[in-house]
Amino acid sequence: MKLTSQIEQLQKELDKSNVKLNEYNNEVKRWKAEANKSPSVMQRQLAERLRTDLLEKDKQIRALSKALGELRHDLVAQAEQAVLATNLMQPIQCAPPFQEVNEGKTIDETVVSPVSANPIESAILPQSAKTNHEMKISKGD
Repeated sequence: MKLTSQIEQLQKELDKSNVKLNEYNNEVKRWKAEANKSPSVMQRQLAERLRTDLLEKDKQIRALSKALGELRHDLVAQAEQAVLATNLMQPIQCAPPFQEVNEGKTIDETVVSPVSANPIESAILPQSAKTNHEMKISKGD
């Protein structure tokens, strides 16, 4: 009897050990499956999040580029309006060109006189004729 009770007790312990061993084996399999599966799941989630961030940044860049283009267009339009406004407000005042007549030995001795606004008159008419012609034009006005 003693032997049979010891055998039964040992049999029960062996069964418990086998159950625990099966549980441990199942847990090891599950951990291995999760270990193999987990990085790819994490990688997919990370890739999806990065893709979403990239799309958001791309939208922001497009919006900023559009705003920059509009701003550039507005600035050009304002500059054009400012140029037109200054041209309309201020009459064009150009200084008459100068032509050297007598060259002296030094710069101080050089005499300069204004040239006619009409380049053909400046080239063709002598200086005395130019002044007579200019006087006639001013009297005619």
